Formats: sequence, structure tokens, C-alpha cells
Amino acid sequence: MNMKPVAMSVAIVLAVSTGAVFAQQPEPAEHHTSNDASEVVSDAWITSKIKADLLAAHETPGMAIDVDTKDGAVTLNGTVKSQAEADKAVAHAKTIKGVKHVTSKLKVEPAKK
Repeated sequence: MNMKPVAMSVAIVLAVSTGAVFAQQPEPAEHHTSNDASEVVSDAWITSKIKADLLAAHETPGMAIDVDTKDGAVTLNGTVKSQAEADKAVAHAKTIKGVKHVTSKLKVEPAKK
């Protein structure tokens, strides 16, 4: 089964529903700021955005990567097929607004033939 169409569908649903949820919810009392003090970014938003981006990216196995965020520090867990996939996942995570640090706990296990 080709997971790319499924991953893209999940990413789109997640991105759209996350935006709708955050648009309807009042600002949480506890939040975390990005480098720009005028903008507020929550850990939940960071986690959702990274996960959606990983699901949409062709070069990362978004379904195989778990994203955890605490105070802007992101940890990636899961299994990837190559170091290149792990590196790209980390690079994607670092581009998200509000991310202060990314720790990769991704395991590289090449696909079995």
C-alpha cells in the first residue's frame, strides 16, 4: 500500500483542523514565546505543525515519526530508513516558528529486502 496519499490526506486534515481549532479557542493562559516576543506559539501548535509538515514532506516518513514538544524544545522519536531521512526531519522541525531546540532520537533501520 502506498502511504504517500494517505499521509498527504492526514497532513491536510490535521493542518486544516488544527487551524480551525486554534482559531476558535481563546489564547491559553500558559503559552510559550518564539524568538519574536510579539508572537505567541504554544507547544501543541508546534507539535501539530511539525507533524503536518513531516506527513506532507516526500523525503520524510511522517507516519513513523512521533513529535513531542516541551517549552519549545522538540524531540523526534521513531524509525527511519536512512540518516538522510532523519536529518531532513530535524531540518523540517527547526524551521517551525517557536522551536528553540530539536533533539533527534530517531533510529535508522534500513528497509528489509
